[in-house]
Amino acid sequence: METIKFKASYDTLTKIISFGLLIIFIIIGQYPARNIISGIYNYSDFIPLGILSFIVIVTYIFSPQKCILTNESLIIKMLLFSKKIKLSDISEIKILDNNEIKGSIRTFASGGLFGYYGYFYNSAIGKYIMYATQRKNLILIKTKEAKKIIVTPDDTTLIDRIKDKL
Repeated sequence: METIKFKASYDTLTKIISFGLLIIFIIIGQYPARNIISGIYNYSDFIPLGILSFIVIVTYIFSPQKCILTNESLIIKMLLFSKKIKLSDISEIKILDNNEIKGSIRTFASGGLFGYYGYFYNSAIGKYIMYATQRKNLILIKTKEAKKIIVTPDDTTLIDRIKDKL
């Protein structure tokens, strides 16, 4: 069984957004953290730390790491989870221009913290799920059930490999 891994690296903007937000979260969390460490705190000091920690942990857990192509499926690998798309379920696959997703609206998604992933809407594409770590190498996968999924591997030969298996 042939298995090919396609890495999904963060682009510069993703790195800047992630680093910037982490710095902001650290700054926001300093006051309640100091209170807790000193022993002079209210239980409400735990709330911002809990919320900020939850955001960072959840967004990192769902951040796409790589795409794995097997003979039967494309697997989008995240830290703890995977999304499996059977090759037999793919009806169309194509490379998108970055302009084609401009104007997209996040309906339930991360917009830069450890990537761009979740549910989006665009007037040209409609509803779609994106598993992206960069704003280039956009590959749109349409399934027979009319689902639209966008992935962004570093190597766009993924599209040729999938087409060869279809």
